[in-house]
Amino acid sequence: MNQHLSAKQPASPSLPQLFTPLALRGVTARNRVVVSPMSQYLAVDGEPGDWHLVHLGKFAMGGAGIVFVEETSVDERARKTYCCPGIYTDAQARAWRRITDFLRDQGALSAIQLGHAGRKVATKPPWEGFEPLTEDDARAGHPPWRGYAPSPIPFKPGAAIPIEERSAKEVTHLKGSQLTPGGARIWNPGFDVTPHPLIAGIITERGIFRAPYSESLKRAFEREEAAAR
Repeated sequence: MNQHLSAKQPASPSLPQLFTPLALRGVTARNRVVVSPMSQYLAVDGEPGDWHLVHLGKFAMGGAGIVFVEETSVDERARKTYCCPGIYTDAQARAWRRITDFLRDQGALSAIQLGHAGRKVATKPPWEGFEPLTEDDARAGHPPWRGYAPSPIPFKPGAAIPIEERSAKEVTHLKGSQLTPGGARIWNPGFDVTPHPLIAGIITERGIFRAPYSESLKRAFEREEAAAR
């Protein structure tokens, strides 16, 4: 690692704040330059490969303080496409470890954006317009699948109907069976930072789906919580 990029060096009083260290609980970034997640759609079986190592590694080599990997699915059904990376298998965790080790060797903190696509699953990659997978894709070895969502409403015409609206009790089980294993695996690959983005379709720590136009499940949670008081 280039020593002039190390977080161990004291900050100069003349440095702009952007280039000063940033303490985040138990870790310290060498500066406040953060590389945002950039989806590549090049994973194989959910595993990042050489492309991801080079793509992400160059930012750490360039001196960034925190490098985010792309949105990473916590469950096989949570993927948008077949080429989305995941963290729901041990093999995927090992593949990520290779990358986080390199980022750390270059002095950067590694960060992961956990993702759950909700209803927006089983699509083609972006260069094919995120169109829903069809029977033709199934015959080519890429059958569509149904995702979990707060209501059985497809995200666009032709898309698979999500698995029907789930009760609060069922979502609590889903959160434990899908999100917990994926969340636990983030430590095995050595990620330093893990935010919790509240984007449409994901499940929060309270088990609530965030989907503005189909949040009937949220109301079911509120009713069950009120009854339990």
